[in-house]
Amino acid sequence: MMMHCSAVRNDFSDWARSAAILQQSALSATERGTALHLFMQHLDLKKSDTFEQLKEQGTALVAKEIITEAQEQSFDYQAVRAFFDTAIGKKMREATKVIRESPFSLALPTDEVYPAWNKEAAQETVLVQGVIDVMIEDEDGLILLDYKTDHLGRFPTPEAAVAELKQRYTVQIRLYQRAIEQIWKRKVMRAGLYAFDIGCFVDLTKGGTSR
Repeated sequence: MMMHCSAVRNDFSDWARSAAILQQSALSATERGTALHLFMQHLDLKKSDTFEQLKEQGTALVAKEIITEAQEQSFDYQAVRAFFDTAIGKKMREATKVIRESPFSLALPTDEVYPAWNKEAAQETVLVQGVIDVMIEDEDGLILLDYKTDHLGRFPTPEAAVAELKQRYTVQIRLYQRAIEQIWKRKVMRAGLYAFDIGCFVDLTKGGTSR
């Protein structure tokens, strides 16, 4: 597993700015996360070079009634801009194909979904459903990317925050990878998450290559 943090947000003091933005928002943490996912879903990737371009797109989505004014005001545009300065963000912008917000459902054995399941116990089938934020396709193959908007300011260092993210989401990301490979009949070369709060891509690939 690897993590790649944006130099723009590598300074841990940036977290104070993010915290201030979150505190000013009237939305809950879940609502802010939903809003940012909507923004990233509808974002024109060719117009993501500057803060001003991102802000214009957010305002346009309000005008189209795709998001509310409160949702738009909750956005940390600097964090989004920082994402596109990272290696994974650049791959997304330059990709041959980008598929966003792709729902799936897949039946899996119980012990694959719940790692602590007693393998000697009776096996059942569990229906796994989810929505994959982004599938990126380029010359290297498929990359599965999941956005995370967890507030991580309580952790003393980015490394501590990343350790927590791995604990929370490794099973989810690997289930998503399994689903894509089984449904699409194609190998996922990289699978991971991007944490906007600290500007980090955390590689959680299983059976793939980390670059």
